[in-house]
Amino acid sequence: MKRSFFLIVLLAFVSNAFAQLPRTRIYALHPAGGKVGTTVDLKITSGSDLDGLTALKFSHPGITAAQKQQAPTNSWPLPKKLETAFSVTIKADVPPGAYEARAVGRHGVSNARIFVVSNRNEILEPAPNDSIADAKPVELGTIINGVADNGGYDMFKFAAKAGQRIIIDCQAERIDSKLDASMVLYDAKGRELLRDRNTIGRDPLIDFTAPSDGEYIVQVHDAVYVADASDFYRLSISDGPHVDFVFPPAGMPGTNNQYTVYGRNIGGSPVPGSELTINGDPLEKLTVQIQLPKDPNTVAPPIGTAIHAYEAAIDAISYQLKTNKGRSNPVRVGFATAKATIEKEPNNDPAKATKLTAPAEAAGWFSSGAPGSDDDWFEFEAKKGTVYRIDVFSHRLGYSTDVSMLIQQVTKDAKGKELVKDLQEVDDSNAGVTDTAFDTTTSDPSYRFAAPTDGKYRVLLRNINPGLAIYRLAIRPEQPDFHLIASSSFIDPQRKTAAAYPLLVYKGGVETIDILALRHGFNGDIQITAENLPQGVKCDGTTIAAGRNSAPLIFTASSDAADWVGPIRIIGKAKVNDTEITREARGGEVQWSGRQNAVHGSSRVTGGIALAVGSSWTFPFAIDLAKSKSFATARGGKISIPVKVTRQGGFKETMSLKVNGLPKEITAKAISLDAKKNEGTLELTVQTKANATRYSATIATATQVKFAKDKDASKRAAEDKKKITEIVKKFEADYKQAADNAKAAAKEAKPELDKLAKEAKSKLDGAKTALKTADANIKKAATLAKENNVKISVPVAVFTLDVTPLPLKVEIGKPSGALKPEGKVEIPVTIERLYGFADEVTLELELPKGFSGVKPVTVKISKDQTTATIVAAAAKKVTAGKHQFRIEARAKFNNQNLENDHPFEITIEAGG
Repeated sequence: MKRSFFLIVLLAFVSNAFAQLPRTRIYALHPAGGKVGTTVDLKITSGSDLDGLTALKFSHPGITAAQKQQAPTNSWPLPKKLETAFSVTIKADVPPGAYEARAVGRHGVSNARIFVVSNRNEILEPAPNDSIADAKPVELGTIINGVADNGGYDMFKFAAKAGQRIIIDCQAERIDSKLDASMVLYDAKGRELLRDRNTIGRDPLIDFTAPSDGEYIVQVHDAVYVADASDFYRLSISDGPHVDFVFPPAGMPGTNNQYTVYGRNIGGSPVPGSELTINGDPLEKLTVQIQLPKDPNTVAPPIGTAIHAYEAAIDAISYQLKTNKGRSNPVRVGFATAKATIEKEPNNDPAKATKLTAPAEAAGWFSSGAPGSDDDWFEFEAKKGTVYRIDVFSHRLGYSTDVSMLIQQVTKDAKGKELVKDLQEVDDSNAGVTDTAFDTTTSDPSYRFAAPTDGKYRVLLRNINPGLAIYRLAIRPEQPDFHLIASSSFIDPQRKTAAAYPLLVYKGGVETIDILALRHGFNGDIQITAENLPQGVKCDGTTIAAGRNSAPLIFTASSDAADWVGPIRIIGKAKVNDTEITREARGGEVQWSGRQNAVHGSSRVTGGIALAVGSSWTFPFAIDLAKSKSFATARGGKISIPVKVTRQGGFKETMSLKVNGLPKEITAKAISLDAKKNEGTLELTVQTKANATRYSATIATATQVKFAKDKDASKRAAEDKKKITEIVKKFEADYKQAADNAKAAAKEAKPELDKLAKEAKSKLDGAKTALKTADANIKKAATLAKENNVKISVPVAVFTLDVTPLPLKVEIGKPSGALKPEGKVEIPVTIERLYGFADEVTLELELPKGFSGVKPVTVKISKDQTTATIVAAAAKKVTAGKHQFRIEARAKFNNQNLENDHPFEITIEAGG
C-alpha cells in the first residue's frame, strides 16, 4: 500500500510487483443525482474492490439507500443481493444541493462521490440517441443523467419559442466525472448553431436565444473520444436562472450586505457594454442581500460543486439565487478582511489607478478579450518599513486565470517629475503543498511587501489567460494562520500516478494519512490530534514542525477491534502570537488519476473524513519502536532507531524496513529481518545541510503476507448449494406428483394437469441449472477464499526527529554594562553539551553589517568546559545606541564542521 506522502521514494523501495490489499473505491454513480421527494434506482457503475458491498451512505441524513435484491428466478431460485444497485430515497425536506456518497463493504468505506439533489424533473439518458434522427425530445427544465459514449454522441431535442433564452449546462468535472465534455447545438435541419467546451473549468455551457419557434438539438460527446463509465454527466436544458458570479466575491464576516449577482435569466437588468460578456453572451445583474457567518473557521467547505485542491484554503459559503423560475446553480461567496473597494474603470493607465488606503481589499474583473488586454492599476501609500502581504485571489476562486502582478515605487525628482521604479514582478508565486497527490499550487500571485521608503506605490494586475474573470486584491498586514488538509491518496505503482486511497485500518494493523498545512504567514509547530475514534483504535497524534508543510498521522487498531465505519475529526492546534488557535482539517481526495507517470491527477476537498475499521483479515505482524518514538540530534549527527517485530499466526516472511518522509539531507539505509530475526536497528545520518527543525517520518515494511480476498466465500457458496439441493429435491417431488396426476387424469382434466406438469418440469430444470451454477460458484469461491501470497508495502510506525543546528545549547548572558568609547564590556557565554558532544567550541564576536568601532573577538571553550567570557573593546569613535551583535559558535561533530549564529544586544554610550 503505497501512500502519496511517502512520495516517489517509496516507489524506489518496492517494485511494481508489490500490490495493495483491497479497499473499496467508487468512480461513478448513475444517476449522479435525483429530485427531492423521490426514490431513485442507482447503480455504482465504476469502481474497484466492490465485492461484498453492504451499504451506500450519504452526507445528508435525509438521503438514504437500501440495497436492492433480485427476486428468485427460474434459473436461480434464491433471493440474490445486487451489491452495486441501490434504491435511494431523497426526503422532501432535503435542500437542493450537492452532497457526497460513500460505499461500505467488505473492504472498508470508499472515497466520496458527489450526488446532486435538485427540485427539477430528472430522467435517465434515453437510448438510442446517437444521431440527430434518434434525438429524443426533452422538456425544458429537465435534468438528464447520462454517460458519454466511447467515440459516439448523445443527442437530445427540445422546443423553444422565438426570443427564449435557453441555458444548456453540462456538469461533469464539477461532479467528480472524468469526462472532458464538448457540446454542439443544431437547428432542426442539422445545421450547427453553437459549440462550446471549457466555459466552466472543463465543463461546457451554451447560452442560446432561439431565433424562431421550433425544435433544436444538443449534442454531448467526450472531447477526446475515450469515454467509459466514469465519464458521466448531468445535462440541464432550461430557461431558468444561471448565476456566473457574485460581486464583490467576498464580504466581511458577520455582515448582511448588498451584493450584485451577474448571470443569465436571473430577472435582473442588462449589463451595458461588452466588457462583461462570456463567450460574447451578455449578462444581467441583480442586487441581493447576503448574510455571512461571523466566524469563517466554523464554516464547513461548501460542497456545491467540486472544490479543487488549489481552492482548498479559501473559506466561503455556497449561495443560490431563488427566482420565480426556480433556484440557480450554486456559487461561492468568500470572506474578506476589509470592505472591498471596487476598481474604477478606466484604470488601464497608471495615472488613473484606483486609489486604496492600505490595509485594503479591492475587487475587480478582467474583461473579455485577448489575453493581457485589460490592465488594472491600483495605488496606495505606505510608511517605510511597513510590511504587507499582497495577495491576488482569482484562480483560487475557480477561474482559469493566470494573473501577473507588478509592484512599483513612485517618487518625484527635484523638479517634481514622477519617477517610477519596478520593485517586483510576481507570477505563480503562491507555493502550495506540491510533494503529495493533493497539489495545492495556484497560479495566483502572492508577495511579502516591505516599503523601502515613505511614499506612493502601485500594483498592476494583468490576466495572461483570455476570458472574463473576477478577482480579489488584498493588501493587508500579515495575519499568521493555517488551514489543514487530511490527504487520503496513494501512488499507483503500475501507472505511477495518484489514486484515491480510502482509509481502512485492518485489525492488528496501522493506517496512515498525510496532514498538510497550508500556511499563511505562520511557520510554527502545529499539534495534530484525531477525535471520534472508535474503541480499539488509537492515534498518538503528530506534529507538523515549524517550517514544514506536512506530517503523517498514524492510526493503530487492536487485533480485537470491532468492525466500524464512520466520520472522524482531525484537529490542529498552534500558538499564534501567544494565542492558541484551533483548526479542523478538511478532507482531501483524488477525484481521478492523471495520465501515466504524472503523479498529480485531479484532487478536491471533501465534506468529511471517513474511516473504516476491521476486516475478515488480521495483520500477521506488528512493529514497535523499542525505546522511543522521538529522537534528537544535531546536524552532522547519527541516530539509531531500534525496532522490534511481533509475529503471529505463523508469519515467517522476511521483512524489509525503510524510513520514508525525510528530506534527502537525512539518509537511512533499509534493513532486512528474516524469520529468525525479530529485532533490528535503522541508522539515520543527518547531513550538515539539513534544516534544523522537527521532522515527522514513517517506517514502512515491504514483505509478503497470506491474504484471502473473501475467506467466507466458500461457506456462503456451500450454503447456497445446500439450499438449492433441497429445492431440487422438492421440485423433483412436485414434478413427479404433477406428472402422475396428469397420467392418471380423466380426459377432460388432462390438458390442465399436463400444463401444471410442464410448469413443474420447467422449475425442476431451472433448479438443476442453478445447481450447476452453484457448483461453479463453489469453485470460484474457493479461489476467493484461498490464501495467496501477496507482496505489500505498508507503513508500520511513525516517529519524530528533532535536528538542532549544533550539538550544544548556547546561552549568552547580559553584558557587564554599557560599552563606552575606548571602554570594554564582558559577555559571559555558557554552553550545554548535547548528544555526547565533548570537543572544543569556538566563539567569535561578529559585528552588525556596516558597523565599525569594535574589534571582532574569538575565544575557545576547551574540551569538557562549559563557560567562556568574550571581551568587547570599543575604539575612540564608535556609534552610540543599541546594536544587534552576534556570537557565532563553531564546532566539529562527527568530523563535520558546524556553525550557528546567536544574536544579542549591546548598548553603546556616546563619548563625553
